[in-house]
Amino acid sequence: MPSPPRPRAARKRPGVNAAPATGPDGTIYLIGRAHFNSAYGYLVAVNPDLTPLWSASLRDRLNDGCDVLLPPSGSLGGCRAGSFRGVDPATNELPAGRVFDQSTSSPVVAPDGSILYGAATRYNYGRGHLFRFSSTGGFLAAYDFGWDITPAVYEHDGTWSVILKDNFYPVGTYCGVPGQCGEGEAKYSLTSLDSNLRRTGAMVGRVFLKLALGAAYTPLAIGGDGLVYTQNDGTLFVIGDATASPR
Repeated sequence: MPSPPRPRAARKRPGVNAAPATGPDGTIYLIGRAHFNSAYGYLVAVNPDLTPLWSASLRDRLNDGCDVLLPPSGSLGGCRAGSFRGVDPATNELPAGRVFDQSTSSPVVAPDGSILYGAATRYNYGRGHLFRFSSTGGFLAAYDFGWDITPAVYEHDGTWSVILKDNFYPVGTYCGVPGQCGEGEAKYSLTSLDSNLRRTGAMVGRVFLKLALGAAYTPLAIGGDGLVYTQNDGTLFVIGDATASPR
């Protein structure tokens, strides 16, 4: 007698190499994108049984392109003279958080249930953006670094902070041709952001002093004692005050 067919598990097809994140209520958060178009990326929420809950687009959330993060329009590295303020020079539209197939950035659920995700943007010297959405898909904030970054979250004093690498690359603002659209200064640092993704202190640059070509964009981790653990160029760094008492 043939065996009865095994039930098929429900499936949801993510579009990239991102690991899923799970909220306190069991909601699962994934990253997806349109086929062949990285400029249409989405944060997707599904129920524990993998039925759809909501999706939030990474498009039209930013307005920090021409004359904001770029040099003045009409100058080297800037947009064409007369460009609309804040747009992406590649499209003349509001910038989009891009989702690349080679990215390993994964969503992170914060203590208040909001979700963080690092997406790509090219016009800001290739630094990308870190996005924050509410647990219902509302856009809350963005920080102008986030390309391929999975940040660490540190809960303290009734609130929480984001600890992340903050890389500045020696590339042009919006192109890869040396000198064609300026060149940024290479700096590889750590920084702390508050829950609204505003910088809350000076960058710590002394731990990342080398340009690590081809290095993995490894996630950060925070121990119960507040120490930050991260890797760069094959070296594990531990940052913080080892003598401080745990919270």
